[in-house]
Amino acid sequence: GPDGCGKSTISKRLLQDASFKSKRIYMGVDRDESNYALPTTRLIRWLKQKLKGEQDQGGPRNISNAGKLPSSSFSKKLLKKITTALVFFNNTAEEWYRQFLTWYFIRSGQVVIFDRHFYADFDHYHVNGRDGRWTSRLHGYMLENFYPKPDLVIYLDAPAEMLFARKKEGTIELL
Repeated sequence: GPDGCGKSTISKRLLQDASFKSKRIYMGVDRDESNYALPTTRLIRWLKQKLKGEQDQGGPRNISNAGKLPSSSFSKKLLKKITTALVFFNNTAEEWYRQFLTWYFIRSGQVVIFDRHFYADFDHYHVNGRDGRWTSRLHGYMLENFYPKPDLVIYLDAPAEMLFARKKEGTIELL
C-alpha cells in the first residue's frame, strides 16, 4: 500500500499479538527503516548522514555527489558510473540478504511478516520497464525472474487526503 496507510504499524502489531512464532522483516528500500541490513548498507547510510547531513528518504540513491568530485568531466562521468554500479550491486545483495534471512526464519518454524516488499516497491518502474536506466531494467528482470514472491499479500489503502495528512508526500491527486 501507499506510504501512510499503516503497513509498519500493522506489521509491528501482528508481531506483538501473534499466537505463533514470527519475525518481521522490513523489505522496503528506505535504509533508515530497515531492521536487517548489510554492513555495507549501514556504511552507506552513515556516510550519507555524515557527508550530506541527510536522512534516507527511501529508494536506492546514487551517493556520487557526496563530497567533492574531480574537476574533469570524464572523471565525473566515470565516478558516477562506478558509483551507480556499486550501489546497484549493494542494493541487490541487500535484497538477497533479507531473502536468505526469510528462508532461515521459515526453516526455523517461524512465520515471516514483511513490511513492504522489493517486488511491490519496484514493480511499477523496474519490472514494467518504465524507467529506462540499465540498472532498473536489470533489477526488474531479476525481480521478475529470480526473486521469490511473497506467499500472501495484503494491500492496505486509505483515502488520499488521509495519506497526505500522515506523510505529506506527493500530492492528493497523485495519491
